[in-house]
Amino acid sequence: MDFVTHGLTGFFIALFISKKLGFENLKWPLVAGVVSALAPDIDVISFFFGESGFYTYHRVATHSLIGVILLALIIAVFFSRLKKDKFVRYFPLAMLGLLSHLFLDFITAAQGAQMFYPFSTARIALNISPGVDIYLLTLFAAGIVLYRLYPNKGARIAATALLFAFLIFSARFALTNYAEASVDSINGDSYLAPSLFNPLKWHVIKEHDSGYLLSSYTMFFGMSEPQYFKMKEDPIVQASMNSDLVASFLQFARFPYPVVEGNKVEWVDMKPSWGGGGFTATVILDENMKILKEEMGI
Repeated sequence: MDFVTHGLTGFFIALFISKKLGFENLKWPLVAGVVSALAPDIDVISFFFGESGFYTYHRVATHSLIGVILLALIIAVFFSRLKKDKFVRYFPLAMLGLLSHLFLDFITAAQGAQMFYPFSTARIALNISPGVDIYLLTLFAAGIVLYRLYPNKGARIAATALLFAFLIFSARFALTNYAEASVDSINGDSYLAPSLFNPLKWHVIKEHDSGYLLSSYTMFFGMSEPQYFKMKEDPIVQASMNSDLVASFLQFARFPYPVVEGNKVEWVDMKPSWGGGGFTATVILDENMKILKEEMGI
């Protein structure tokens, strides 16, 4: 899920429970809630281990259940000492903010997170929401406006915002399950990625004959005509796979596909790119198929 949604979710969780935890002044609990909800993405420092490091370490340790507990301890210790307050107040606040981050990444149509790391390296994702949920953002924006207008009713406003967020998630889950059953009966085993704007539309990806069939499914209108993307057997594609960046990307991506332009090979993940944007790994080679440059992109 996007950065803003994570932060706002942490804000409303903190606004809802801060007084229940005994906080009188809400300023620092709200800050702690937002920080906690954003904290798992501290793994972006993996960029400093090279661009391939991001694909190797992003959504791994800090997005695991064990990582969440360790981060909650660190955040709770930091804020309790900073404000000379009780650790037991900040720890549950931090845990809820951190767990909200894992939950939002879990329901998002992205590469998934290794929630059970280090015991399992499987990436888990429910794929019921796009990476940016405009309906959830609109709900939270309305909640912020209401809180500014009626600050004394903060807990009630937060509870209402979180309740409606839950209803949005429930509706997306039900609609996606219905769409998956419909598509599988027509198209066979397929992957569905929700549309950014239309909650009744999904992008459909199916592995087929050393490539991918890409189409869309819209409730009440059915499937669109599929497009076939055959995996290229060009020698330059094979040479690009000698890149450390590409090797890590192939482990990270769900549906990797090479786009060849001259001496450049750009690997994309058909899963997010078909829905609009996504991570890429680009390699430029010379005439002898030696790698000249590697570059990560979004």
